[in-house]
Amino acid sequence: MYDFLCFVETKLDETDVISLPGFTCISQPRKQTFLRRLGGIAFCVKNNLSKFIKHIESNSDYIMWIQIEKCLTNTDENVMLGISYVPPFQSKYYNDEEMLNLEREITSVCSNNKYIYLTGDLNARTARLEDYTRADTFLSDMFDYDTETRSFFDKVSILENYNIPTDRASKDNKTNNTGRWLAEVCKNNNLFIVNGRVGKDKYEGAPTFKDKSVIDYTISTAECFSFIAGFEIIDLDPLFSDGHALISWSLHADNSKKFGNSDSQDECSHTNFTKFKWSDGTKQAFIEQFDLADVSDFKQNIDAMVPSLENVNASTKRISDMFDKAAKESLKPIKRTSHNRTFDKPWFGPACKAARKEYHKARRMYQSNKCIQYKNNLQTQSKNFKNVMIKYIHLYRIHKAKKLRNMQNKNPKAYWKYVNSINKNITQTKQPTLDQFYKHFRNINETINDDTAENTILNMQLNDTNEILNSHITCQEIKKCINNLKNAKSPGGDQILNEYLKSTKEIFLPVYETLFNKVFDSGILPTAWLEGSITPIYKNKGDSSDPVNYRPITILSCLGKVFTAVLNNRLTAFLDNSNILNENQAGFRKHYSTLDHSFVLSSLIEILKIKKTKTLLRIC
Repeated sequence: MYDFLCFVETKLDETDVISLPGFTCISQPRKQTFLRRLGGIAFCVKNNLSKFIKHIESNSDYIMWIQIEKCLTNTDENVMLGISYVPPFQSKYYNDEEMLNLEREITSVCSNNKYIYLTGDLNARTARLEDYTRADTFLSDMFDYDTETRSFFDKVSILENYNIPTDRASKDNKTNNTGRWLAEVCKNNNLFIVNGRVGKDKYEGAPTFKDKSVIDYTISTAECFSFIAGFEIIDLDPLFSDGHALISWSLHADNSKKFGNSDSQDECSHTNFTKFKWSDGTKQAFIEQFDLADVSDFKQNIDAMVPSLENVNASTKRISDMFDKAAKESLKPIKRTSHNRTFDKPWFGPACKAARKEYHKARRMYQSNKCIQYKNNLQTQSKNFKNVMIKYIHLYRIHKAKKLRNMQNKNPKAYWKYVNSINKNITQTKQPTLDQFYKHFRNINETINDDTAENTILNMQLNDTNEILNSHITCQEIKKCINNLKNAKSPGGDQILNEYLKSTKEIFLPVYETLFNKVFDSGILPTAWLEGSITPIYKNKGDSSDPVNYRPITILSCLGKVFTAVLNNRLTAFLDNSNILNENQAGFRKHYSTLDHSFVLSSLIEILKIKKTKTLLRIC
């Protein structure tokens, strides 16, 4: 539902690992040390949007900055998102110096950026204090300010142009020191409180904490109001909150491009396909989705096609679309399920299940009739469910600690294996950034041209080159490669499975033959065959933040690999027939194995050891 999630007062520290399926998470623990965990900020973004996000280091414990690239928001500048948590003014965790750091950072960011959003728990009660100033007309006329200077001092006019109320609504009638500080910060930096001005909260000013006070805010520059598509204060039951409401807001860009939508990425993005589950039971239904007349017409169109990158891309795109359409009609889509469910935990026993049942029962009753009685019942059952879980988590930890103490005395090997596994998980939490991965994988694939190196020319007699290498690609060659494809392999960007190719080979072989020969004769390869999705896999050794210690696994188009398999078979046959490869070359050759070389090398070493021993005996 949400593309971005902002959390404050997380109580996270450097050793904590955030695992939220489908999201990339960034956390900023407090730098100040206390006897107990407190504070902390975290930001989670959907994996497909993480490449547009950059964490900007902050000098303040009270705020975390996230930079959102302008290509995602479709703005003329990058967008800055600040997530903030300010402790209550009366608490021992409140720090005047940190408040000064926070104000300095806000001022610095506002002076260098046009689009800024601040959100979080500020513990500031502002009632309906003015958060803006108007340019003084008398002074403007006296100093003869131009239009640009006037607009800099008078941002309220921008709100009026967007039909945003100048005076915001608020059901909280009280103010505090932090609230007055916040109003002054807004005035000094041309920031405006969003609460009570837009969305469902317009003219409402709903409380954000225990139905009494407004202490959680979203604040932005005037220019950002044109992108705010919705704003809502949502009540949360005690299972998920200690009294705070959820601030939900969404953005769009230029009233056309939805912010955070996976379809609104840059021009390099692939088409989003739905992934389908293949089964032998649905094979026949999948095959029946294809009209032989349409496939025949498609083959004739490719045959008459003038080879160009645009035409070749269009042909491969149509193949993937035909497979995708057939899959939608005959196969079941793969549903993504979370493998990190709370209720699969070992401490979640019968008592927790019973409490959960009562909680869901109370929630359904409240949803059907939102009266005060059912609301109070929901709050009671939510608190009970949470307390039961806390109790059994505590008991589980005590039992686990006792078990570890016994293990330390009776089975030290198992104990240290477990401790090392914990340390290993902690050290792997810091991963390279997307930009570091990109630079590393780009550099290792660069070709270095050495002009000083002498070119080695291999003099050989090449026979039957045209017949073996350059002849027309036949259906038999393609069919042989398709038959060798393995099932249950990940597809490339075109989402064509090997199972699709194998089950429909008799239907599409003429299409593949015509397309492959057009590509082979022209040398124009489809873009989809050249693009791969790289997944970095940690090698379980070395620094986890160094991209060198990751193995890149690249997933390419299955149809493109059929084409390259045809070429590989031809090259292998040519090398074998021409006796170009030495008999001792065993790597990547059929019926050969590098294990043979390892065995020979090991045998030679043993022979030399024996000979050396016999020589020493004769000397003695």
